[in-house]
Amino acid sequence: MTRELEHKTEKTQASSDGASPAPAQPRQFPPELWSLIFVSVVDRATLLSASLACRVAHREVDPYLYREIVFKCWRNRYICAVHDTLEAAPRRANMVQVLAIQSATGHIESTAVSALVDIFRMVPNLEGLSLTLFDETNVNTLYPVLEQLKTPCPFRLNSLSTNIPLPQAALSIYAQQPEIISLRWNGSGPLDPASRIPSTALPRLKCLSCLAGYRPFNKSARGITHLEVGIPSLLPSILSSPEINLILSLLADTLVSLKVLERRRGYARIMPAISHRIPKCLRHLEVHERARPQSTAPLDPLLMSSQTYFTHLFLEPGLTLETFVWGALWMRSSESNLEASYQEGIQTLAEDLAIPCRTLRRFILCEKNKSVTYTLRNGKVADRVELPGFSNDTWARV
Repeated sequence: MTRELEHKTEKTQASSDGASPAPAQPRQFPPELWSLIFVSVVDRATLLSASLACRVAHREVDPYLYREIVFKCWRNRYICAVHDTLEAAPRRANMVQVLAIQSATGHIESTAVSALVDIFRMVPNLEGLSLTLFDETNVNTLYPVLEQLKTPCPFRLNSLSTNIPLPQAALSIYAQQPEIISLRWNGSGPLDPASRIPSTALPRLKCLSCLAGYRPFNKSARGITHLEVGIPSLLPSILSSPEINLILSLLADTLVSLKVLERRRGYARIMPAISHRIPKCLRHLEVHERARPQSTAPLDPLLMSSQTYFTHLFLEPGLTLETFVWGALWMRSSESNLEASYQEGIQTLAEDLAIPCRTLRRFILCEKNKSVTYTLRNGKVADRVELPGFSNDTWARV
């Protein structure tokens, strides 16, 4: 009772003096909570709006706003603006972890090229780089970028994706980045058969996708677990069976996933594709075949188990293969009355593969506009699912 009277007396005195009570001080939002919010935001517009809320939010959102810088296409003004921002605030330059320029159309100004070269000198924590902007019309203009990447850079990349059309320049760049784990190279320039990356380069490379094949890497990258070689749109790059077998021999102890495009001299009813032993550690095998047409006549797609001489490859003891993807675009049924025998032949083929290879769980047939997945249990087809297409990156996610 006495405390209540004292409180009322103090309140009455404060009112009589005409002084209003001091407003409560707002508590500052803990930085840890800002981080929990921003870490799940992927929309850059949202991050930019949050940075304008207050000084604290502006400071805390910066690492998430500048960790990835992505240009869907080359923009001279934007590249120069990013350069000026990073140059004015080295703290922000240190935050950049991913840089990507996905294409380059239109006029490329030399000032923007110089700005990009400078950016490479300012981002010591860059881990991922994607430069798929090169073509025959701009490679000379962009050559200073290649020259910079061929020299020692302040960053060490974990992943690199590029379409550099100059193989010798590309190989020199790869040799400068010993920490690369994932490499995608879709360059299409002529490759000297003697071109090789030094044996000491790319010691950590695990995932490789290369249009030019595996030969440039066969002296250095011996620890690859995921490999894609050959591109459907460029026939000269498509691999032949001896090259596939060489890859399987060199990577027999490490390869987990293999996607390959095999060259054929003509139509055949059954795929030869691979004549070497399948590595015991391989879990995903994806073979896409291209045949050089010898005739425009429709090809009977009938498949019978007595014709499949490659099933012996799956008899190897100790195999761990779980998924086999086969894309045989030469095998098409143009007549509706063949569809039933075609489906029956494919199902028989799937079961003939699953009987010797008990670990096989999925046989996927890729056609031009669809894919059909056969789920296998105890050597029999348990389910059949037809989908509009098949992801090109399935091999990399195994």
